Amino acid sequence: MQAVYISGDELIDWCDADALLVGLPQGDASVSARVGVVLDGGGRLRIDLQASAGRSCFHEVRCVNGIVYIGFGEYVFVLWPDSREFDAHPLWGYFGHLCTAAELEASEQSFAVLVGSASELLCFSRDGILQWRASNLGIDGVIPYSVQEGVVTGAGEWDPPDGWEQFKVSLSTGDKIVS
Repeated sequence: MQAVYISGDELIDWCDADALLVGLPQGDASVSARVGVVLDGGGRLRIDLQASAGRSCFHEVRCVNGIVYIGFGEYVFVLWPDSREFDAHPLWGYFGHLCTAAELEASEQSFAVLVGSASELLCFSRDGILQWRASNLGIDGVIPYSVQEGVVTGAGEWDPPDGWEQFKVSLSTGDKIVS
């Protein structure tokens, strides 16, 4: 399975794909972004993200274990394409980064993705369920760097533009580890 953000003239190639409107039940239902998913069986699904999800400079999409993770605006959306069901997880501030266990070269593969927002880090299991949320890791960006021996190491920006401070949290609980 592969997923990409669709923009401009690319939309023409996705007009005939099954479409799923993803967002919030209230608020602006206009579409502010689109994601195209090429399913393993060859089918295609277009995900239309509602403007009510907010706006951000950053947006990313990843597919892990047949689940699509979409970071956009002030949310991370988890989509199960086979059932067309999704969960919307609000973020404090804005969406920042989405990192898979493979991208982080994690020594443990017990999680699927880590999501960084303006101030927090979220951990999702391999079946797409939110495991924990670690708050107050920064005020203008949280980035995980590595996962080794049950510890997530990263940095949060506290004093922009270059006031990054390292943090460590437990991979199993999200609790801060004081060194």
